[in-house]
Amino acid sequence: MSKIISIFELKLLVIQKALSIKDFRKKFKTEEDCLNYLMEMKWGQGFKCIKCGCSEYVKGKQWFYRRCKKCKYDESVTANTMFHKCKLGLLRAFEMGFRISVKKKGMSTNELAKEFDCQQKSAWLLKAKYQNAMKSSDKHPLETKVEVDEFLVGEFDENK
Repeated sequence: MSKIISIFELKLLVIQKALSIKDFRKKFKTEEDCLNYLMEMKWGQGFKCIKCGCSEYVKGKQWFYRRCKKCKYDESVTANTMFHKCKLGLLRAFEMGFRISVKKKGMSTNELAKEFDCQQKSAWLLKAKYQNAMKSSDKHPLETKVEVDEFLVGEFDENK
């Protein structure tokens, strides 16, 4: 099965390279930049059809699609990712993820909706996808140096 692309990979890019918003906007100027990034993340290690498992492909109906040679299934680079059927556009979705991941206390969905000129419900759905993708799991253990700004072990004590 194809690798599932999530905000986790996007967040790793942000953390590992310590991108500023200026650097982020240089790297992701257009939808095409986002699609190219997703193509590298999803198919960088090779294509595998999600329908039949075949690893041979030809160009699909658009440049960011791949068509399986065996079953003729056209797979978009966003298929089976958190960006599947994203109505906001990849560029906005990427920047929303960037902003959520670099802000110390995150952003409310009302803030996101206002800043990115979208409906609050759309911001809520995308933020929920990001939060789900960022949950700790056995699939993506933290392997590199981890820096923590604030944390609490045990219960809150008013005297400390």
